[in-house]
Amino acid sequence: PRKRDAAYLQTQLLIAQKEEAGIQLQAEE
Repeated sequence: PRKRDAAYLQTQLLIAQKEEAGIQLQAEE
């Protein structure tokens, strides 16, 4: 199903962004 794939990709993007933000916060400390 295309809808499921789109939702999955969106979730992966959100997770990646959160991880990047967390890495940046850790780097600042």
